[in-house]
Amino acid sequence: MDRQDAELRQLTDEMNQAPPDKKLARACAVINKLVEQRREMHAAMEGMHQKMMHQMGEGR
Repeated sequence: MDRQDAELRQLTDEMNQAPPDKKLARACAVINKLVEQRREMHAAMEGMHQKMMHQMGEGR
């Protein structure tokens, strides 16, 4: 989580400091990183869910 926060902080700093003609590209980089991180989070959550379901099945 700290790594992800640092990546977003870096990208937003670059976006905020970018000249006007580069801001849109920098904003797109921030959005793309957010989407990537969200996909990673969902994959991790799905993995945890599957693991819990498997463990619950074994507990019977």
